[in-house]
Amino acid sequence: YVVYFKTNKKAIREYPNLHNYVRDLYQIPEIGSTVHMDAIKMHYYTSHPHLNIFAIVPKGSDTEADLKQPHDRDRFGTVQEA
Repeated sequence: YVVYFKTNKKAIREYPNLHNYVRDLYQIPEIGSTVHMDAIKMHYYTSHPHLNIFAIVPKGSDTEADLKQPHDRDRFGTVQEA
């Protein structure tokens, strides 16, 4: 929502803790296998023709490669069950 709707001050990657949390979630096989980034990106840039009349989809960065990078959430430790 950063590009079209200007509803966020920054992109998620600019918030280190949130970025690492998203990486952690993506790296859970049952979650990551359901994410189809090309389809998400295509829909985002082409579903609002009044905002992008030529349906230009920028190449941008390789989001999936970024999400596969190590996260640092182990620094928080694990939750102990009662």
